[in-house]
Order: sequence, then structure tokens, then C-alpha cells
Amino acid sequence: MNTIPLTFNEKQINTTIIGGKEISSGKIPISVILLNKSGTTFRVNNLESLLRLGFTDIVSIEAPQRNFTLDELAKKYSYVKFIIPGEQLSTGEMINLGMQEVRNNKVLVLWDTMHVSTKVITDRLLTTLLNDDVLCFVPFLFTDQMQNLPVKNIPSIDDGSFNVKSFSVAQDFSKTLYPFDFVGVYDKNRFINLGGFDYTLTSSYWQLLDFAVRSYLWGEKTIICSNLRINYECDFSLEDTTLDKSYLRFFLKNLSPRFVGDYAYIPKKEFFSYLNRSSLGFFKAYKSFKMARNWVAKNKFRFKTDAQTLISSWENENE
Repeated sequence: MNTIPLTFNEKQINTTIIGGKEISSGKIPISVILLNKSGTTFRVNNLESLLRLGFTDIVSIEAPQRNFTLDELAKKYSYVKFIIPGEQLSTGEMINLGMQEVRNNKVLVLWDTMHVSTKVITDRLLTTLLNDDVLCFVPFLFTDQMQNLPVKNIPSIDDGSFNVKSFSVAQDFSKTLYPFDFVGVYDKNRFINLGGFDYTLTSSYWQLLDFAVRSYLWGEKTIICSNLRINYECDFSLEDTTLDKSYLRFFLKNLSPRFVGDYAYIPKKEFFSYLNRSSLGFFKAYKSFKMARNWVAKNKFRFKTDAQTLISSWENENE
């Protein structure tokens, strides 16, 4: 597995950019990163809806293959910047790429299979979303049948293992561990300062959890905003929570560090626990453990707590 990145977007991706040369006359100072699923039939309607809402900046991250339909879209929607990566990207990499191109500090990330009602964006909601003290505002999400999705996610330890408990009911402005399906209004500056999503994690679920837990360990927070409501217009894929190699890196970066005084470190004695957990064999396990230990050492003063304390305090808040 590749070396753990230390800064935002260490991996450079070749891209082709179409459109986006004109500045929209919209009045909402929030950029949009539109993540595209291949073959969706909703993108035209949703692009028009976003433009009607008045977003000043829309960046659409495409599949690697360019097609004639995209050229027609770029002519029709000259305000939209269509970005075609030169390779297949993970969801986190798509968002990292979009963050480099957006103009505003507040960025709405959503899929092209989602719809934002024109009645949703009010002056009161904008005042909330433009708050610079929050890493991410998570919307209430609904299925195409208008059923609530579990947007409130709480970390826990069950039988000695890390787990996430999810709830479809949540209070406004309550904390959640991560934005469901990556969807939310992110603060670009805070996002970049955190290093963005770790492109070396191939599992979308553990890539999202890695970013989310790291953000809390480094002092950020993600908040539910019930007045922001978005619905899917078709079925969506369930989260794949399989414990794979991505989980092992998540474990080392987020669950292994211990916080003492004003810094974090991974105790050497944690190696044997990791060795038994990983099933990698001694030398591969030692290499990945050493890599993570070095990464934590380089970022040790960015930690404000460790996972054990974070989960304990979260559980006490919900008692």
C-alpha cells in the first residue's frame, strides 16, 4: 500500500477540463461538487435545478471516458466546469479533485442522482451554512420513497471492536461522526488543512471513516442541519463495511494513537496487537505499522485527543 499522504492532494491527477469559463450570476456563495455516476438520467434536470437555485460555482466530476454528450452539456451549461480525470478515482479522490477547482470556501458535495428543492435554500439556512467554525454540515437525507436515511452516526466500542451506531432521527445541530455517502456542505479551508481524503484507502467506507475520525481527533466537528434536505431520485448502494486492508490503515492512523499532554503517539507495544489483527505476516505488518507510527509522529501536535477519549466523551453526551 502507498505511503500515507502528509498534505492535501499529494497525488497529482491528469485531467481534462471543459467549460466553466463564464462566471454565474447566482447569489448563493456556495460552490457545488457534483459527483457523477455513469449513465444517470437525472443530471440534466439536476444541473438546471442547481443553476436555478443560484449557486455561483458548479464543478462536475466525470467518469474517465469523455463522450459527445458531455460536449453538448458544456455548451448548454457554460457556467459549469466539467472535469474528466485521466483514471478511475475513488469517491474521496473525486472530492479532493473538486476542492482544487471550486471558487468558494463553502462547498456542497452531492451525487448527480440527488435533488435539492428550490424551496430549501433560505436566508436563515445560508447564515447557518456559512458558519466558519464547522468542518461539515450534514443534511437530512431521504430515499426516492421519502424515507429518512441514518444521518446521525455515533462511534462506539463493542466487545473491544470499533463500531458505528446509526440513527435516522436526529436533533438539529447535533454532532454526527461522518456525512452519510460523503454528502454535506464542507468548509474548504478546514478540509484542506486536514489533508482531505486519503487516496491510498481503496474502500469508500473506510476512506470516509478515516477522514471523519481524523477530523474529530484533530479538533474539528461535523454537525447535522435539519433545514437542509436532499433526496435521492433512485436507489443507491449500501455502505460496504468489510474489514479489508483499508480498515487496517484506518485502525493504525486513528485507533492506535494515544494522546498525552499535548501530542499523540503510537506505543511500540501496539505492534503485537496489530500483528494479530492484520494477518499480514510479521514483515508486512511491521512495515505498515512503522509507516503509520512515523505518520503520527509527524502530525503528533495536530491531535487534540485520541479515539478512546473521543468515544467515551461521545457516549457520556448521549447518556
